[in-house]
Amino acid sequence: MNTSWHVGLDSGGSKTELLAASPSSEERARLAGPSAHMRRMTTQEAADVLTDLLHEFLRAAPERSLNAVCVGVAGAGRPDERRQLAEVLRAALGDDAPSHLHVVHDGEIALEAAFSGESGAITISGTGSLVLARTRGGKLERAGGWGYLLGDDGSGLSLGRRGLRAVAAAHDGGPDTRLQALFSEQHDVGSTLDLINLLHHDDWPMQQMAPLVIKAAEASDDVARRLLAEETRRLVQQVRWITDRTSVSLEPQLAPLGGLTNEAPYVDAYRKAVREKLPGWTIREPEHPPAVGALRMAQAMS
Repeated sequence: MNTSWHVGLDSGGSKTELLAASPSSEERARLAGPSAHMRRMTTQEAADVLTDLLHEFLRAAPERSLNAVCVGVAGAGRPDERRQLAEVLRAALGDDAPSHLHVVHDGEIALEAAFSGESGAITISGTGSLVLARTRGGKLERAGGWGYLLGDDGSGLSLGRRGLRAVAAAHDGGPDTRLQALFSEQHDVGSTLDLINLLHHDDWPMQQMAPLVIKAAEASDDVARRLLAEETRRLVQQVRWITDRTSVSLEPQLAPLGGLTNEAPYVDAYRKAVREKLPGWTIREPEHPPAVGALRMAQAMS
């Protein structure tokens, strides 16, 4: 008997997770594959990654077909990019294409999963940062996510960049910080020229400095702790801006997501920022992983 499935895919920075559910039973299926990050590959390459995973799911049981598919993809920030990926993916699937196919930013499925579709806000702080919220009326709101040139407050990149500035300032006679010694030990940097060569000639990824800022903060370094406090305040301020422009139509609940939220010094600073900027708000763990959000959105499409 043919079974038509709902499928959600969460394609983040390192991998793609597939979660599928059969409307006719309690059966579920899970698969994992490579990332289809749209900032690291062409649209066709991203579609090929997703197609391979969907075909693997279909091959596992010949009676399976696709009813609705929702894909949350990292790097798919612009509507035209998402539309193009959906078109290329549908063409790549051919006769296996679902009746309903939707491509969204991966943050949108994370928001859906965090509160099971209810109102609330999430902050995402990984290499970059982003704030997403859903109003009580169901409208999606966004702040931040402007990229490294304009912001990404509270992100690994922003924190790392400011940590490097603190190291440079210490070289020049500015405030003493443990960051200088940690950075020099890890990267054999002993002079200003060494620092310049590392950053400019080797195209060094500044987000790699963020773990050293965390480590220095754990050792009660004043400069590192100040950087964490300022960066998390700027991130949480973006939630405040959303509440201001939506006339406080958000449920006052906030879920922090992203790799930095696994670090205790960052979480401590984040909680202080929430108490300061969002009094009365509750910090919550996400109710589900993002793939569940993608599946929920697929189920709502048909």
